[in-house]
Amino acid sequence: MAAGRSSRFGSNKLAQQLSSGKTLFETSLANVLELDLQTAVVSSSDGKHIQQVSNAMRAFNIVMPGISPGLGDSIAYGVTNTPNWAGWIIYLADMPFIGVQVLRKLHRVALNNPLVRPSFNNAPGHPVFFSKRYFSALCCLNGDRGAREIIEAHRKDLVLVPVNDKGILRDIDTPLDLI
Repeated sequence: MAAGRSSRFGSNKLAQQLSSGKTLFETSLANVLELDLQTAVVSSSDGKHIQQVSNAMRAFNIVMPGISPGLGDSIAYGVTNTPNWAGWIIYLADMPFIGVQVLRKLHRVALNNPLVRPSFNNAPGHPVFFSKRYFSALCCLNGDRGAREIIEAHRKDLVLVPVNDKGILRDIDTPLDLI
């Protein structure tokens, strides 16, 4: 998910360069592409940096018309445009510090479970996997709460996967979050 406005950041946070020399978005996308799965990036029509990086890194880019009103809208748009997929690992582009080993572990557990989420010290984090079972519910999302309602309504299906990576809790909302 890379269609946000970066309003709390003050500028396009996904284009911010990290100490690695890569942008925040390049780092996040590189982590996801390590899984070697179908990958779709949801961006807004004004997200030229996102679209250029996605194309350069050979990720399928789904461009929303205009600017996304919220994370729920972005998720719904992405899922609606990938109806043949067996499931979705919803990865927020402003979370570049999630280790690839977390993504691999999440994917392994997701092969046999409909709803999977990593946790660090009992705190649930991101990304979250949703199987095809949740297609209709994901397509109906809107607003800024993402898929929280789906997770809350289906707690009995949720598998929390303990990981030793606090990056699953660390998103970038303000410039201070990069320190």
